Amino acid sequence: MSILPSIPRVLMSVPVSPIGDDIQDNSSADSRIHSDSVEIAKLQQLMKKAPSGHPDLPKYQENLRNAFAKRYHRLQDLKDLEEAIRNKQEVLTKHPDHAQCLESLGRSLTDRYRRLGDLKDLEDAVQIHLKAVDLTPPVHMERMERLQGLAVALRDRYQRLGQLKDHENALQRSQEAVNLIQADHPDRARYLQVLGESITDRYQQLGDLEDLEAAVKNDLEAVELIPIDHPERPKYLKNLAVSLVDRYDKLGDLEDLMLAVERKQEAVKLTPGDHPDRGEYLYSLAVSLRDQYQTLGDLQDLENAVQKGREAVNLTAADHPDRPERLEALGVVLIDQYHNLGNLKDLDAALHIFEEVVNLVPADHPVQMVSLRNLAVFSAHRYQQVGCLIDLEAAVQRFQEVMDQTPAGHPSRADRLQGLAASLHDQYRRLGDLQNLEAAIQGFQEAVDLTPPGHPDQVLRLQNLGLSFRDQYQRLGDLQDLEAE
Repeated sequence: MSILPSIPRVLMSVPVSPIGDDIQDNSSADSRIHSDSVEIAKLQQLMKKAPSGHPDLPKYQENLRNAFAKRYHRLQDLKDLEEAIRNKQEVLTKHPDHAQCLESLGRSLTDRYRRLGDLKDLEDAVQIHLKAVDLTPPVHMERMERLQGLAVALRDRYQRLGQLKDHENALQRSQEAVNLIQADHPDRARYLQVLGESITDRYQQLGDLEDLEAAVKNDLEAVELIPIDHPERPKYLKNLAVSLVDRYDKLGDLEDLMLAVERKQEAVKLTPGDHPDRGEYLYSLAVSLRDQYQTLGDLQDLENAVQKGREAVNLTAADHPDRPERLEALGVVLIDQYHNLGNLKDLDAALHIFEEVVNLVPADHPVQMVSLRNLAVFSAHRYQQVGCLIDLEAAVQRFQEVMDQTPAGHPSRADRLQGLAASLHDQYRRLGDLQNLEAAIQGFQEAVDLTPPGHPDQVLRLQNLGLSFRDQYQRLGDLQDLEAE
C-alpha cells in the first residue's frame, strides 16, 4: 500500500466562456501616440527658442511635463516617466509651494512606484500629495483632484504595508472627493472608481456586507457613466467584476459570477493587443473562468481559462511584479485540466511553472509558499503516476522547504508534515535508507499529535503512521513497532 499526501484539487494564492475575436485594431492608439510625440517635439522647440523669463515658458514646461506623462501611460516607456518626474522636480526647486505641480509629481511618483516597486517613491508620493492638499483651500476647484491623488497613493501604501490607518485615510479622502464632485461632472466615474476600490479594500478587511453592496453600487454607477469608447472603460469593467466576484463569494449567487465573467470578457475585448493592461485583464478573466468551471463543470470554461492564462503570462515581462501571480494562476488551471483529461503534459507544464515562480520570488513573497506547496504535492503525485525518482527527490526537497517556512502552531503544519512524511516513506521504499523511514515516522507522529479528535484527516494520518511502523518492524524486527502499528 502506497502512502500519499492528501492532494488538494485547488491550491491557489489569489481570488478565470467562449467569446468573439478580441479587438486588435490599434490605429486610433497609434494616432494618439503620434500626436503625443509631435506635441513633445513642438514644445521642446518652443522652449529652446523662448528666452529666459519669457511669460509663456512656465506654460510650455507644464505642457511638456504632462505630454511626457501622457505618452508614458500609452507606451509604458520608463524614459518618458523619468523625464516627466525630472521636469516636475525642476519646477519645484524654484516654486516649492506650486500645488498643481506637487499633485502632478505625486501622481508620477506613484506611477514609478507601480512600475519599479521602490517604496521610497511611494512614501515621497504620499508626502507630496499631502502637501498639495494642505495648500489647496476647501472651496478650490482643484481640491477634489488633489484629494483623489492622495487617496490613490495612500491605498497603494496600504496594499504594500498593510497599515489600516492608510486604508482609513484613503477611504476618507476618496469619499471627500466624491462629495465635492457634481453628479454631471465628466470625471465623476473616475472618482467613483477610486472610492469603490477603497470600499472593496475595507470589505476584504472586515467582511461587512454593507461595504460590499456599496462597492458594487459605486462600480455599477461608474460603468454606466463611462462612455463605451472611453479608453479607460476596461478598467471600470474589471473593477465592477471584482466586486461582483466578491459578492458571489459572500452570497453564492451564480448570477454575480456569470456577470463578472461577461464584464471581464468585455474588458479584454475592448483592450488592444499591445495595451500594457491587457495581461492584467486576461489574468483576471482566467481566474473567473476557472471559478465558473468549478461551479458549472463546463470544460469549455476550463479550456478558455488555460488559453487566457497563457496569453496573460506571454504578455507579462520577466521582471513585471505581477508575473508570479499570473504564472501561479496558469499552473493551477493546468492542474485542473490534468485532473480532467489525464494528459501528463499539462502536469509537466504546471510543475515547470511552479518551479519558475519559486525561483522568481523571495521567500517572503505571498505566492512563494503556495508555489512551493503545489510543487511538492504534484511532484509527489507525478512520482506515483510515473515512478521517476527525480520527481520523488524533488517532492522531498520542496516539502522540506515548506516545513522550514512553517512555524510551530501554524494551522497547516500537520497537513504539510503529512506531505513530507509520505514522500520520505516513498523514498525509503524506493531506496531502502532507514533514515528516511525514521524521519517519516517522526513526521507522521507529529502530524497525528497535532490532529484534534474527530478531524476528517485523523484516520488517514493514523493509518499512515501505522504503515510506517509496520515497515520498520519488517526491517528491524522490533516488536514495539508492531505493537505501535
